[in-house]
Amino acid sequence: MLKICNYLQLTVSFYEYAKDSSKINGPLRAAGGDINKLDSIIQEKVRRLDSSISKSTTPESVYVYRLLNLDYLSSVVGFTSEDLHKLQQTNNGQYDENLVRKLNNVMNSRVYREDGYSSTQLVSGAAVGGRPIELRLELPKGTKAAYVNSRDLTAYYGQQEILLPRGTEYAVGSVDLSNDKKKIIITATIFKSPLYYLNLDRNINIRY
Repeated sequence: MLKICNYLQLTVSFYEYAKDSSKINGPLRAAGGDINKLDSIIQEKVRRLDSSISKSTTPESVYVYRLLNLDYLSSVVGFTSEDLHKLQQTNNGQYDENLVRKLNNVMNSRVYREDGYSSTQLVSGAAVGGRPIELRLELPKGTKAAYVNSRDLTAYYGQQEILLPRGTEYAVGSVDLSNDKKKIIITATIFKSPLYYLNLDRNINIRY
């Protein structure tokens, strides 16, 4: 019975997160990832999610994907608000190559952190309105992550969702344009241990 109760708690927690992740991620980001600053109800939800994700790891290296809007770039050090405004002025949906090249220069080899949890997908998707950035994350073998593509665990079954732990940090390897210049592709690698990035520049608390 105890095992059943624990499973039910985790199921409810995953489902509630998938239905409205902002209720958990919002407070986590505002608190800089410090759960001691959260109210007791959210703390308990965070602990249940932490416990579940920690029990699952990737059996091999795999790429996951996340579509982002341009506001994601507002937290990037070295890319000004003027740069962002210019980037938004597309030419029939095509982005300025020089600005994307600048993005690559300022983001390459830097480490970024998401204080909340990160919902990603196993399948690369086409750019959608308002979300022209595709973040491609390589998860090394043994990365902690939860596969939640189950009707019991998610409110949006069929998305092949991979949920990454809160506080996930990743190093950007490149920023490129798609062949049609209508999508910005950021390729990065997740770090399993802080020892990996001691010699890299860090740009903390990215928002997405």
